[in-house]
Amino acid sequence: GANEGNCIISITTKNGKEDECSITVVSSGPDLQAIYDEHCSSSYAKVASDGSYLTIDTNPYDIEDHFDYDAYLAIAAVNKALGLPEVVMNRMDQTRSMDGIQTYSTDEIELTWTYHPDKGLRVNYSLK
Repeated sequence: GANEGNCIISITTKNGKEDECSITVVSSGPDLQAIYDEHCSSSYAKVASDGSYLTIDTNPYDIEDHFDYDAYLAIAAVNKALGLPEVVMNRMDQTRSMDGIQTYSTDEIELTWTYHPDKGLRVNYSLK
């Protein structure tokens, strides 16, 4: 299936026997667009038009001494919606600028984040 949805396949044999089969195609991973819609704002987050990634930035305009607490709460909510363990948020909280890009991965998602004191915490959720 190319898209999510349901269909019924009907079969008729040459001798007149009939049968039906119901097929359901489901998403291969989390719906980042739906998660964005529920937990994020366009002031600090964006989702790809194809739903392949979601990015949240606690200082999207790189304003000195700025930290968007709503963005931080959105990161926690998205982590929870994706079923990520609490240790991921704990690792984000402990990330220093000298640590560079940090990663966490599940079967369905690749999570990367960076932190800089002037630019804040930036988190990217990508579908595998």
